[in-house]
Amino acid sequence: MCSGAVFHGRLQRVVFGAHDPKTGCAGSVTNLFSVPELNHHTRVVGGVLANECTALLRDFFGKTRHSKRNGYIPTREDVVRTPIECFSKVEPDSRQSFYFLSSEGFRLHYRDVRANHEREAILCLHDLPFWSRQIDPWISSLQLTNRRLILPDLLGCGLSDKPKKASWHQAKNHAMLLRELLNELGLIPSHVMGIGAGSSVGLELIEAEGWCNTTLIRVLTSEPNKMKTDRSVISTKKVSGRVWTGAHKSLLQGLDNFEQLAVDAPFPDQGHAQVLAGRAHSSFLPIEKNQHGFDVYPLGRGPLFRLPNDCLDAVIELLDRP
Repeated sequence: MCSGAVFHGRLQRVVFGAHDPKTGCAGSVTNLFSVPELNHHTRVVGGVLANECTALLRDFFGKTRHSKRNGYIPTREDVVRTPIECFSKVEPDSRQSFYFLSSEGFRLHYRDVRANHEREAILCLHDLPFWSRQIDPWISSLQLTNRRLILPDLLGCGLSDKPKKASWHQAKNHAMLLRELLNELGLIPSHVMGIGAGSSVGLELIEAEGWCNTTLIRVLTSEPNKMKTDRSVISTKKVSGRVWTGAHKSLLQGLDNFEQLAVDAPFPDQGHAQVLAGRAHSSFLPIEKNQHGFDVYPLGRGPLFRLPNDCLDAVIELLDRP
């Protein structure tokens, strides 16, 4: 089509960047402009800024296919989805993210940072009821360790599907979905970094899969026996009425306005927020001894959503260990 327009327009010269190895007719597959039998010959210059142009095209069409594919994932009757508009103030459109459809029909949102880096991968698991946005302040530092980062929104959180029943939330159910995702990606992480309840999901996954070479780094707000008391106070109240009431309101205390928007965005109403009650399940309480790696504790106490910098320094040090 493009070549035909060039012929009929009698253009004297065409300059392009990226070749099309499947259908290109200006030197990629064939060159119609060099056929002597045709009555017009346009001078063609190709490959100008080829790498940059190729990257732009791949990014554009990748996002287009990704958007179309996501639109066709049906919603199970026992889950709800947060409208994408709820994230407009906290989740820039430029973020490279994906959706995975599990064998049971759950839609799991995840981000894949340095997807083409094959050396090692870190599975980064946020605390409940937060989402992968919790780990954002650490991403640039984690990238410097030259590892691929997989950051899923656990089911019930962020842009992932949200079960209507709090009873779904158990560490083994979350681990099952993550196992399917990692099988789809074809990787076994060298490290699993879990924040709070995310560390319990990571432990369940490592033990269920028998990953003896995967290190679990648990980032905990306090000692495991103290966390049992802290979590029971916040989690046992059932979700009803407005989302951030009673004990749940304490999850917002100490956060700045943007952080509050990030915590609140996935939960437009109580129907989307059953993870608040589900996080009280005993499987999310950390065992006292981490036999698969290391534990990191903050020097001081702060909002659960905000990850302290002293913990990041400790995590980076552990990742650098041979």
